[in-house]
Amino acid sequence: MRISPLGPGRIILAILCTLLLATNALGLQDKIKRGKWRKKDVPKGWTLLHTRHYQVQSGIPEETARVIADHLEDMMKFYRSLVPTKKKLKQFILKILPDRQAYLDYGASEGSVAYYSERSRELVCYFTGNMGGKISPEAVASEKAKKKYYDTFAKLFGGDPPDDLTEKMRHITNMDLLGVLSHEGWHQYFHFFIVSKVQFPAWLDEGLGDYFYTVKPGKNNEFKRGDIMPQRFMIISNAILRGEHVAVKDLIRYRQPDYYKRASLCYSEGWSLVHFVFHGGHPEYKNIIKKLIERFKDCHDMDEATSVAFRNINIAKFERDWRAFYEAMDPGEVLFEEKTEELKKRVKKREPSEDEGDE
Repeated sequence: MRISPLGPGRIILAILCTLLLATNALGLQDKIKRGKWRKKDVPKGWTLLHTRHYQVQSGIPEETARVIADHLEDMMKFYRSLVPTKKKLKQFILKILPDRQAYLDYGASEGSVAYYSERSRELVCYFTGNMGGKISPEAVASEKAKKKYYDTFAKLFGGDPPDDLTEKMRHITNMDLLGVLSHEGWHQYFHFFIVSKVQFPAWLDEGLGDYFYTVKPGKNNEFKRGDIMPQRFMIISNAILRGEHVAVKDLIRYRQPDYYKRASLCYSEGWSLVHFVFHGGHPEYKNIIKKLIERFKDCHDMDEATSVAFRNINIAKFERDWRAFYEAMDPGEVLFEEKTEELKKRVKKREPSEDEGDE
């Protein structure tokens, strides 16, 4: 049940309540049950909420949990509009841990803020302090993320960000929790939709997830879509500039292990391909994603589905068009609303690291 729209005031209040009340809410001695809960399974200090499509198991204040759940309910409408299904949706599980330590103790990987577990059908996250574009002073990015984005900034602009860009860099190095959940919620929905033991093409599965990161639900089931995801744009812009991107003909056939070997680059390139297909202005490419999903659902064969989706597409031309689309964008203007040549005059000089801190 929705209690109010997701306005900025509601998000700010939710962040403040969570920072005040959720600290150390979960002791290591507590046993958190995986999977669906009954009332007897709810640990002390937690709440159990129900929305149309989610059982919400929350270790944070109820108001914040409802903001998150309402956002996911909105995104569910968008997933279904893009990839319709006649199947009756089961109630999914959303588990919100109170802090990063509790999240890691639950078994999450170090570099993540949320994940979907196909085994337990859970969407698991923790409250990061960055939600709906509102970031708290307490939100701290991992050193790995900071290194990756500051190094990439240096490669694009010739040095470290000037002080007046500190806050914008915080929004890049600290991913927005609602955006990350939009990504992971897609995996949860799509795995239910596709029902396959065969891996779906990684570029499209992850690329669509990142595309959903910037989708903004609005009134009357309208959605604002097509915004640039700054984290992925920064990485892929630098890769295209230096000729370090993966050849598109190879990326579209990568399995997950290949994708994860160069995760930061491949995630960024996957996002950019999806964004380009939807918004690149080339009608001849507009049905690639639809064809790939439909064919994979029928045949459960990644190579066959990819061949069908790209049939009659000149892949070399597709790559040239994709590169030209992003080369026409000024990274400084897209990321910081300042021309790159002007920004280069203001950066703090330093030698960028050769290691991007890939994650």
